[in-house]
Amino acid sequence: MTTTVPSVLLVEELPLNRDALSALISSWSDFTLAGAAGTAREALEIAEVAKPSIALLDFHFADLFSLELVRQLRSVHSAIRCVVLAQRSDAKTAADVIRAGAHGLAVKTCASEDLRYTLNQVLGNSLSVPPDLEVATAMRAAVRQAGDPVDDLSAREHQVYLMLTEGVKPKEIASRLQVSPKTVDSYRANILRKLNVRDFASLMRIAVERERTMSTQRTMVAAAG
Repeated sequence: MTTTVPSVLLVEELPLNRDALSALISSWSDFTLAGAAGTAREALEIAEVAKPSIALLDFHFADLFSLELVRQLRSVHSAIRCVVLAQRSDAKTAADVIRAGAHGLAVKTCASEDLRYTLNQVLGNSLSVPPDLEVATAMRAAVRQAGDPVDDLSAREHQVYLMLTEGVKPKEIASRLQVSPKTVDSYRANILRKLNVRDFASLMRIAVERERTMSTQRTMVAAAG
């Protein structure tokens, strides 16, 4: 009986990183490299044709917001499971990644065997986050039970909210999402209305306070454990 080896689509815009990760994945006996993309368009084209098991993609991707790329990859290949590579591991990043429909978060500096373990874990239909984020689920649940207004945003509104609070200009958001500036203005207005604020300064205060609350809860849960 022939066993199909799961394939990985690598999405990384920096050539050196892309080459290094491609060589690493190719060296594993339990995975094969379906392709390595440097742009969102290349990633979507490869995913549509090769139907890879997993997409491994950089969190900070220039030509398309990575969490939007997760959604688009799943639209062209519904069975694909996405793992996002980020610079850091924190509860907010993990929650945002999972909210976008990805199945795992890995840190760029993790050991190769840890990355391999993450890929195998998501293949088994499990969500995977770095070990130091085991408290994130409990913390996230506590925020939701307390009534986090950000949870009332739609998936696209949440995406725009993230970019706005990260300092991305509306025109750049429109470019990343491939929508018109007027559409971004509409999302922004909906966000302000749902969060019951009138201006961007108030929106930023909510973001800062939300992050402070999550950090406090993380400390409390970690101390309790």
